[in-house]
Amino acid sequence: MGYVKFELNLQSASNLQNIRRLFGRMKVYARVTVNDDGSTLVKTPVDKTGGTNPVWEFQAKYIINKSAFRPQDDTMLTIRLYYKRSRGGDGYIGEVRVPLKELFQRSNQGRDEVFETRVVADPMQLLNFSYKFTRMTNTQTTGCDWMMRLCKLCKFYLRLRFRSVLVVLVVNLSNTKDLRRLFGKMKVYARVKVKDDANTVAENPVDMNGKTNPVWNFRAKYILSKSAVQRDGTMLTVKLYYRRSFGRDGYIGEVRVFIVKTIGMKNTQ
Repeated sequence: MGYVKFELNLQSASNLQNIRRLFGRMKVYARVTVNDDGSTLVKTPVDKTGGTNPVWEFQAKYIINKSAFRPQDDTMLTIRLYYKRSRGGDGYIGEVRVPLKELFQRSNQGRDEVFETRVVADPMQLLNFSYKFTRMTNTQTTGCDWMMRLCKLCKFYLRLRFRSVLVVLVVNLSNTKDLRRLFGKMKVYARVKVKDDANTVAENPVDMNGKTNPVWNFRAKYILSKSAVQRDGTMLTVKLYYRRSFGRDGYIGEVRVFIVKTIGMKNTQ
């Protein structure tokens, strides 16, 4: 099928809801992903002065397989907006999800296309970005294929070489149910971390509709030392929260599990 270069210029947003009106001006930034794949995540700088009308002029570039433009494909460009908070997790504002095939169909390849769309949660909130798709030469396409094969070979090699000393832990956080209702229509999310290390924190998207039965299907991956997992009693912690418009997000509860039990190892003294 081949590849195309996708260049995105995330320009600005306007008329955002001033969620922090009691705590001063919002400092807004955006997170961009393709198909909610964590490896494609990029973040804009935080706009510290624009408040409800942030401006970024931030560029991101991706190499996209043309199979993503097939009628049956649902590969999405997702842009989520957040505001910075000094304590707790950053606050969620809203998001935009656009099928890549729709952008490709609207585009005149090689030329910038301007796109304005509404942010989910409030039709008055607008997000502005431009983009373009650029054809890649046969040499570039061949290079992409070669790099893909090389990455697969390297991944296999690493697994083969280090499988005796490393453990790959893949956490698929699918859903929870029958949560205690603590606040109106709860919008629930989870934070996952290993060994209470802040550097390992992964946060799934907020379920805006599930209320007390949220569904995420969110995946996080960690590479851990096998000896540390066995000897240190390393724990996996999943904490549940619900979004609040004011103040810190509400705490629901948590689950803590020894990782050694999840992968069937025998604990050694």
